[in-house]
Amino acid sequence: RNEKLHSLNTLETATMPSKTQPTMPSQRIRLVLVWCLFLLSLSSAVSPSSFGVVALNNDALSCSSGICRGGGDIESVISSSTETIAKFLESVGLPGKFHIQGWRWHTMSFQRDCGRLEKLALRLLRNSDDYHVGEKLLEKASDYVIDFNMKGLHRIENDLFFPWLRKRLAQGTDENLSEAFSILIDKLDDDRQKIVQLGIAVKDQAKITSKSDISESKRFDAISRVAQLSASLTSKTRSVLELEENFLIPAVASLVSESDQKSFNNRVVRKLGILESRLHLVGMYDAVQELEDKTERELFKEAIPYIPRAMIPRWRRNLYDPQASVLDEPE
Repeated sequence: RNEKLHSLNTLETATMPSKTQPTMPSQRIRLVLVWCLFLLSLSSAVSPSSFGVVALNNDALSCSSGICRGGGDIESVISSSTETIAKFLESVGLPGKFHIQGWRWHTMSFQRDCGRLEKLALRLLRNSDDYHVGEKLLEKASDYVIDFNMKGLHRIENDLFFPWLRKRLAQGTDENLSEAFSILIDKLDDDRQKIVQLGIAVKDQAKITSKSDISESKRFDAISRVAQLSASLTSKTRSVLELEENFLIPAVASLVSESDQKSFNNRVVRKLGILESRLHLVGMYDAVQELEDKTERELFKEAIPYIPRAMIPRWRRNLYDPQASVLDEPE
């Protein structure tokens, strides 16, 4: 435990509605939700016991995909791989259409929630009177951010999305390009494992803040570590999203047919639950709105049918707020 806390201390901090429509017949709403979920690639929450990510340390990463070849260091080989992909994308010109937007918006939603968790911890550090042990504010907040949002995202990525990417991008006829994609996906797998470890550390520290038998100085230290770890989560998730948006998304749009992408979405739908999907949709909507990007907002409006968008205020009030409102800043 002491070694773990010492390791946590060394982590660097990173800086970084419309009116509800009248009730529709339940059958019609269900059909529209299925349509919405088909267009999106949402992901449902899973229990900790069913959650797992393949760990890739630097040695495993460097040798599992041929990075050791040529004797170069890992970073230089990754840089070379992204350069290869960039040249390919430049050669094909404008990409086709990318349809798996729900996965991208879910990543944005998780990044946003990590930032909200950091702000909550910092607010509690500044205003100690706001923290009452019995309320378990940070523990409840981390339950939502890590156990629901992160684990839901990673489950879809682990079970479906990344295996699908490897088949579509890393098994082509161009051996150099396929190897470059394989190396990039290994790099992203490694980064996601680091995100998982940060999430576990956040949960551990959040539980400490709720203990009634510790000193205020220890509670203060644990709250501070939650803030630091949440900032690191935001930074790491942002870097993963940048790699995905710069290389994977345009590659999928260029190399994978629209029908294949939609077929993949259909596979995801079979893993979804209606309740969790509604919660994720609210979080994704907030992430898109917070960007203040007109193009992104129009894309969301285009991808999500009218009725589910109109239901967002109701789902926020009845489903989302009871779990995630602990992350909200006071008015």
